Amino acid sequence: MKMKGLKWLVATTALLVSASFAYAVPPAPQNLGVKDTVFKNFSGQTYKLCRDCHTPGWLTLTDSDLKLKDKHHALINQPNGVVVSCNNASGALPANLATGCHAITTDPNTGVFSVQSPRPCFNCHTKSPHHLTTQAAAQDCKHCHGSAIDNPTDGHWIPTNADYAMDTSYNGMTPGTVGRSVTDPANPGNTIIVQGCEACHQPSATQQIFANKDTHHSTGIGQDGSPVGNCTWCHAATGTDNNFTIRACEACHGIASLHSIQGDSPNAANLGTIVASNEDKGFGHVGNNWDCQGCHFSWTGTADSAATAATAPFVSDMSAVTLPAGVANTLTITGMAFTNLDSTGNSYIPTVILARGAETFNLMPFSTSVSEVKVALPATLVAGMYEVRVSKGGGTVSNLKTLTLTPKLSVTNALLTSTTLTITGTGFGTAPTNEYQALLGVFVDDVQAQIVSWSNTKIVATGSNFAAGKQALVKAVYGDVSRQIVVPIKK
Repeated sequence: MKMKGLKWLVATTALLVSASFAYAVPPAPQNLGVKDTVFKNFSGQTYKLCRDCHTPGWLTLTDSDLKLKDKHHALINQPNGVVVSCNNASGALPANLATGCHAITTDPNTGVFSVQSPRPCFNCHTKSPHHLTTQAAAQDCKHCHGSAIDNPTDGHWIPTNADYAMDTSYNGMTPGTVGRSVTDPANPGNTIIVQGCEACHQPSATQQIFANKDTHHSTGIGQDGSPVGNCTWCHAATGTDNNFTIRACEACHGIASLHSIQGDSPNAANLGTIVASNEDKGFGHVGNNWDCQGCHFSWTGTADSAATAATAPFVSDMSAVTLPAGVANTLTITGMAFTNLDSTGNSYIPTVILARGAETFNLMPFSTSVSEVKVALPATLVAGMYEVRVSKGGGTVSNLKTLTLTPKLSVTNALLTSTTLTITGTGFGTAPTNEYQALLGVFVDDVQAQIVSWSNTKIVATGSNFAAGKQALVKAVYGDVSRQIVVPIKK
């Protein structure tokens, strides 16, 4: 069969087409990308769905608090335009970072201070924060989602009817926005969905699947007064060829991006390795003939020997979201499709990209597999927030994760002169505000000292109970650290 526009299909998926198919409907296992859910479900005291991307390995709120604390504290005084206030003067639950995260209360009977918890997260994150960014406004979808999606304005090819027909009778190879019901050729008594997303994206006994309409509308783009986006990003303003058709979907879900999505399957012939056209059905878009038929039901043809491109990697978790700066560390990244083989046996090996502002660091992992990457972080990395992505094949990149390197907290000296104590070190941050001086500062024998000056590397304090041999305890935003007080030897 010859068809204009067919070359991209056989060249990028290396189809193995047979006259006989098994049509049992495979529900997508949901191990690549964002689950088929709606944002209103990203809630609840356990934050289960939020953790699918942000904290999937953290089992308790207490554990996640310890890590998210430093991640939020790193926003303080960062040159990123974010206005952050520690003190919540109103005492009510915070509305956003600018109005303050914590209120200080004092028990009138005991005098004990307590810090208000900003939980739950939705006190601040009242809407999806992801689609209120400058990148979202610029339709830079790939910034967060990686190569599993296209940018609407990047000029990628969207076929027209001149390339191949798109009609409601599904006579061509063009998929529909949802799919259509047909009689299962392998089980004539059953009806299955083909030629659309629902061929695989269907619910099972253990997972709920929402329709494309619901998942996309729930993102907040153009909805509920959102300042980002409008309906015409997806829907044409008039009833034209692009309204409610696959052509509108292809603005973000183009041919190249859809054909890069593939996970590893339990196929015994290549377990632990992704091989296009040689995986079990339903684990991606190019792993099995069913995957092809699910979108292109009416198409049959001859296999092509052209090499399949690198499949899009997906990061689900990292071993840490915060680490101390200035210290060599190992970061373990888990997910899927970090490696793959093309149809001719060429292997695609990942690199890890860290970006902080205009700085970019390309790191070669010392251990790789289809689902795990281990990379050494050099001690030369400075404190700050880094974007983390996995890349392979010269430009196919994963979704975005972030890693916060916090200032290394240490004390090198605590020198006493008369009643003045000079503490030098690193990671002290900024001086605590008046509201927090009962909780942050310098303490000797549990007595708080008077702060004369405070910088990230030096604190000067005065107190009447200072003495050589006692421990000076510094309580800073990034933790506590102590040092024995010494008196300089007079020369």
